[in-house]
Amino acid sequence: MKNIDLVMLSKLGLGDGGRETWLNNFLNYIDEDNGKVRFNLITLDLDSNNILLENNKNLIDQHYTYTHNCKKVPISIGYIGFVLKNFFFKKKQATDVLAVGSLNEALATLAGYSLRGVSGNKILWLRTIYTKEKGYALNPFTQKLILKLEIFLINNFFDIIIANGNDTADFYREKGVKCSVIKNSIDLERWSNLEEPSFEGNFKIAFVGRLSEVKGIKAFLEAADILYKNKNMSDIEFHIIGDGPYREEVETYAKRGIVKSYGAVPNSELPELLAKMHCCVALTYLTDFLGGGGVSNALIEQMAAGKIMVCWDNNIFRNVVDDTSAYFVEQDNKTELASTFLKVKNNIDVAIKKSNKVKKLSKEYSIKNHVEKFFSLVESG
Repeated sequence: MKNIDLVMLSKLGLGDGGRETWLNNFLNYIDEDNGKVRFNLITLDLDSNNILLENNKNLIDQHYTYTHNCKKVPISIGYIGFVLKNFFFKKKQATDVLAVGSLNEALATLAGYSLRGVSGNKILWLRTIYTKEKGYALNPFTQKLILKLEIFLINNFFDIIIANGNDTADFYREKGVKCSVIKNSIDLERWSNLEEPSFEGNFKIAFVGRLSEVKGIKAFLEAADILYKNKNMSDIEFHIIGDGPYREEVETYAKRGIVKSYGAVPNSELPELLAKMHCCVALTYLTDFLGGGGVSNALIEQMAAGKIMVCWDNNIFRNVVDDTSAYFVEQDNKTELASTFLKVKNNIDVAIKKSNKVKKLSKEYSIKNHVEKFFSLVESG
C-alpha cells in the first residue's frame, strides 16, 4: 500500500479554482479504480462549505491543516513554517511526497522533507508558472531572482517533476528542468451530456474562473463595457462565475446592469449553470513577465460541454485548440474582444461548427489516462 503525503496551499473548497477541481477528480477516480494508495493531506484550514474530503474520505489517512492567524506574516510563509514544525522531525516516513502547485508548495516540501526524506519519490506537480502568475506584483529583477531560486530548488531536490501542460513544460525545460507532461483531465461524461442551450432569446457569454487580472477578468469587463456604451448589448448577457481580487469591481459592473455575478459556485453545481451558456472565454495572459500555464480545468470542462470558445491568441490556448475549434483574439485587445462577441452572435452557424469541433477535441483529456500516467511515472521514478 502506497502512502503519499500531499502538500497543497489550499482550503480545498470545490469552488476555489482549478487545482481543487483537479484534486477532486483525481481522488474520485483513484477511489473507484485503485484502492492501493492512501493520502495524508497537508493543507490550509478548510472552507466551511468544503465537501471535497467528504467525497474522498476513503482515501485519506491523516489531514493536517494550517490556520493562518498572524496577518503580518504572508499566508505562504506561515504555511511553510507549519510544515517545517510538523514534518521536519516526524519519524514516520511516507512512501512518496507530492507537492501540488508551484514555488510555495516546493518550499514547504523542502522545509518538511529535505533531511528526513521519504522512502520513495519527492514529486513536484507544477500547476502554473509561479513567476508569471505573480508577475503583476514583481519587478523584473525580483522575478529573475526568484526564478533562479525556483530552478535550483527543483533541479536539486525533486525526483519527479510534472507539468500540467506543454507550455509549462517548455518554459521549465528551457531553464534546464527535466519534466514530464500530464495534462489536466476531467470526468468527460459529466460535462459532455449537458442539455444543449436554446439560441432563442439573449446570447449568453460566460467568464468562469478566478477573478484576477492575470485570468483576464479586467479585459472581460472592459469589453462588456464597450458594448454597453455602444448600445450593442440589447440581446447579449455577460455572466461571471468565480471569486477573487476583482470581486468588488465585478459587483460594481453588476449593479450597473452590465454583467450578472454568481460568485464562487461549487464545481458540483457548475454543469447545470454552464448548460445555460452559449459562449465561454479563456483569457489567461501569457507574456515574458505575466501569465499562467498548463491546460485549464475550466477550459476542458467548457470544451466538453460544447461551448463556443473565445480565447486570447497565445500558446496556452494554441496548445489545446485551433482556428477551426475556437475564436482567437489578440491578447489584451479589448476592442477586438468586444467585436468578436458580436461576430460570434451574428454568425451562429459558424460558431456552432467550432463548438462541435471543440467538443470532439475534449475527448483526449480522459481522467483514466491522467491517473494511469501519474502512477506509471511514480513507479518508474
